[in-house]
Amino acid sequence: MNILIFSTAMFVLFQYMHVPARLANSRLVRRMSESTFFVYMVHLFFVEKLNLLGIRTIAYPVIWSVPVMAVSIFIVSMFLGWAVGKIPVIGKIVTFR
Repeated sequence: MNILIFSTAMFVLFQYMHVPARLANSRLVRRMSESTFFVYMVHLFFVEKLNLLGIRTIAYPVIWSVPVMAVSIFIVSMFLGWAVGKIPVIGKIVTFR
């Protein structure tokens, strides 16, 4: 229930938030938006694998571990999404290209 409420609130926030056209139309933002569905699908895979390796947010100071893990998992997932997007048939299914 918490995730549903939070996701709805974030969607509404971004729907009504004013983003400058220069930023919204930038190539980086467009490339990132193509792979967000894939990132959503695979990020838990990386979280679970890091947990199996003993790398957890509670194992280190939370002020450092949460941002570092979030950014690193996002970057790895985004790179993987970019790579999968290059595969002709599968890329169109799991990314929005």
